[in-house]
Amino acid sequence: MKGDGTTWVPLTQIGEFLGHDVHPGTTHRWRLKGVIHNGERIKLAVRKIGSRFFTSEEAVRTFIERLNTVANEPAIEVRHDTDETSKLLDKFDV
Repeated sequence: MKGDGTTWVPLTQIGEFLGHDVHPGTTHRWRLKGVIHNGERIKLAVRKIGSRFFTSEEAVRTFIERLNTVANEPAIEVRHDTDETSKLLDKFDV
């Protein structure tokens, strides 16, 4: 569906952009609740036309890029084994 120069597709067709099927419940969760990642809530941009929800390839791409950008920030510092951890590992023969 075209209107403002953007091609809008039903949420049920998001899988075409991603290359695999996506359950309709997942797409509606992305639009309603979004995904919380590193404390930020990221939602999929949609437009309601009549009684159906639509999104665009650009909106899906932006949604995924935002998730990946947040995910690629510097990693949390990993703690090294402590004496207590070592004792527990020895106890369980790990």
